Amino acid sequence: MPFHYEYAESYDQLVNEIKEHYDKEEYYDALHEVIDNYVTKYDYEAKEVIDKYGVFKIIEEYENQYGDFEIDKSEMKNYMKLYYILIYNYIMENYMEEFN
Repeated sequence: MPFHYEYAESYDQLVNEIKEHYDKEEYYDALHEVIDNYVTKYDYEAKEVIDKYGVFKIIEEYENQYGDFEIDKSEMKNYMKLYYILIYNYIMENYMEEFN
């Protein structure tokens, strides 16, 4: 089981938050806002989770979805961007049918 699944309960709570506060047609747009808020609030988790998940692994996932990963001068911003992708991918893998 990948390390970030230790945080799966928190990621699942994000989905529950969306379901509780948004109409179904707003789910996908709300998803981005809710993940962004989570990553900003828990930025201290980003480095630990990404390092244990694998920096190069998540960069590869990012590039497969969005193209080249632009490295920011701020190391923390890079970790936060990758953490966002990791959480987004987890939610889409586990809840895709609810967001389509």
